[in-house]
Amino acid sequence: MTKRAAKAYRCRCEECEQLPPIDGLTAPQPVETQSGAANLLAAFVQRLLETRKQASD
Repeated sequence: MTKRAAKAYRCRCEECEQLPPIDGLTAPQPVETQSGAANLLAAFVQRLLETRKQASD
């Protein structure tokens, strides 16, 4: 007599496989803060763009 192979079982509960988020019902994503170097670079680029805009006028 031969044994039958065990069937593969995949759990489908919410804890193992979460449902996709629903737009409008999820909490807002946290805003990433920039490091000091990134802030300095952003300020430099902003000033550079402002001076180029003034020079073209």
